[in-house]
Amino acid sequence: MHAPPAIRYERLVKRGREDAPSNIEEFEERDNRELGWGLGDVVSLSDYLIVNDSNLESFQVKVRAVLEGLR
Repeated sequence: MHAPPAIRYERLVKRGREDAPSNIEEFEERDNRELGWGLGDVVSLSDYLIVNDSNLESFQVKVRAVLEGLR
């Protein structure tokens, strides 16, 4: 799964969780920290990539298509 940074930030803020970044700079620090743990490597080595950049229904369609392709 992948979503562009701006969308991920927006979603984190909308969730209103206590650990949500309070500004874009905190989000970027968090993002870079996770990339430093190798998250980017995992994404780049994956066999399938679902871009989650729209609404829930679109995401579900994309996931179903990948799962159907695995049958």
